Amino acid sequence: MDYETLLFELKPLLDIKQLKVANIDESNVQVYTSALEKCSQGARIESNRTIIGRSGLLDSLTESLAFLLEQEFTVDTQSNKNILLIISEIVRVLANSFADNDDNRNIFFDKNRFLANPIIETYFAKVLALNLQQNDPDVIITLQMRLAAMVKNLIVDNRNYVNHYAAFLCPTSYLRLDSINLTSENEVQMALFVAELIDAILEFDKKGATLDEMKIVSTLYYQLSTYITSASIEIDDGDDEEPLIELLATLTNIAEIVFSIDGTFNFDKQQETKDIIQKNILQTIDNLEELKFHNKLIIMRRLVTTSGYIASDKSNTTHSEMNMCLNHLRNENPSPYTIGAIFINITNAIRSTEESKKLEQTLSIPDIICYSKKLSDPVQFQGVLDLLKKVLNLSNTLLLPNDSLQGIANLLTYSNEQAQYFQGLIPLVNGLLNKLLTVIPSSKIEFIFQGNLSEGFVKLICKNGSISASLALDKLLLVKNPIKKDITDRLWECLFHFDQVAKENNTSESANVYLLFQVAKTLGVYLRNTIDKPTEIQDFLLYQYEDQLVFLLSQIIDLRDKNVRGSESAMNNGKFVAGLIIDAKKSVRTTDDDRLLAICKQFF
Repeated sequence: MDYETLLFELKPLLDIKQLKVANIDESNVQVYTSALEKCSQGARIESNRTIIGRSGLLDSLTESLAFLLEQEFTVDTQSNKNILLIISEIVRVLANSFADNDDNRNIFFDKNRFLANPIIETYFAKVLALNLQQNDPDVIITLQMRLAAMVKNLIVDNRNYVNHYAAFLCPTSYLRLDSINLTSENEVQMALFVAELIDAILEFDKKGATLDEMKIVSTLYYQLSTYITSASIEIDDGDDEEPLIELLATLTNIAEIVFSIDGTFNFDKQQETKDIIQKNILQTIDNLEELKFHNKLIIMRRLVTTSGYIASDKSNTTHSEMNMCLNHLRNENPSPYTIGAIFINITNAIRSTEESKKLEQTLSIPDIICYSKKLSDPVQFQGVLDLLKKVLNLSNTLLLPNDSLQGIANLLTYSNEQAQYFQGLIPLVNGLLNKLLTVIPSSKIEFIFQGNLSEGFVKLICKNGSISASLALDKLLLVKNPIKKDITDRLWECLFHFDQVAKENNTSESANVYLLFQVAKTLGVYLRNTIDKPTEIQDFLLYQYEDQLVFLLSQIIDLRDKNVRGSESAMNNGKFVAGLIIDAKKSVRTTDDDRLLAICKQFF
């Protein structure tokens, strides 16, 4: 960068006391813009950025920029293309000078704050509000793009700057995104810079947006998805710098960040706006489903997650989007990601048994299972797992056809496999599994454990832990046709693993009362059904798992004098088991140091 030559060419522009707008015409605009272009190109190099800051050129350019903006927007009544061209080039130099250079940022904000404040607080909005119909659109769009880039480079990664200027920048930025011509490459690029500025602000200020502004964002990414699809735009799957996709990715990230903060909006007071946003999300997902493009997985997951944030927000109590979701499910041939988002919405709308029963009149369990077969990405399964947990009950499970049971078992085993890629599925899989094992009758569970599904299902139960194994054994101990001994042995082993869990949690206090209740309940069922077979009890239970039984009963005894929820029920089950063990031991020889018999007698 020939610094001395640039200073000579820019001297009339930098002499703010002598600068007169009337003297800027076609003859010298070319000189100024050419010199400024060389300066902006030089500012891409770190050493040149340092020179621009330390030499005073940054100060002079800031003064000239403030003066020209004032002349353009305050003094003159009509826009001057020549002035706008020079403003645009100065902004470009400053944008490059601020990139990764805190010293230059501090010069602008601290040394020149009386100039910096109006540039950002006043003229940023005026530039973004310029009417493209009354000015040269290419000049305006380029200026808007450069100004957004300059401000982003100024405030990025700086909480203080963001907190101070966000209120001046965001409303205008969102408003500018409300009227983007997607057929114009320059305008798409400008929208991307504006969106990236918003994205940078959201790193520190996530609560500044309004729901109407989020409607603008969702409408734009819906329009983007429609344009890309309908215009048959060729998108290179490996191109991570395609502006349309970059803009789509940035907009979806903005929405996900803003909606992730529960309680930011009052959805019940803006139901129509909320419903439009949700509809935009679903339609965008449908539009993008068949396309191949860079970062597709990330974008699709963001859309599903955003819809889920809205559905689960504490202010969304009316769930007015419920009918829209059901209609979309029935009439629009929804894509797998859309189905995933719809099920998240529906399950968040179900908050009582009555609502669950009402839903079944419109959307049956076999229908839910049928839709779930289209899902593949782990994120898509969140809603359906939780929804089935809510709708399954003793009555409808009894009437479920075997193919639906098989569908639920397949869903659980597949979701369990996918949980290694998305940890958020684990509690949902566990919740549905335990609900199914709780409500399914023995006559139905027999089908699962005697079919091709048994191995995967047993693995899932054992992975889930003692409670699931206990719930399964409760039912299997009552089936008419005996289940393979290998299966029940593995379930018993899993059930008795509870003692290791409790010991690893350090003390008996950490043992879950419900776990103690459930394990004791299962043991009671087994002992009651085999009380006439003392040898079997002695060989299998009292000998093989004596240590675990002692540990279980001692933990239940510890609850005797504690006011813990469920402790009385656990004590009753423990007492029942202790009585049956005492009866069983009457027919076998015991020793004076029989620890199990001793702990059993403490219940009486």
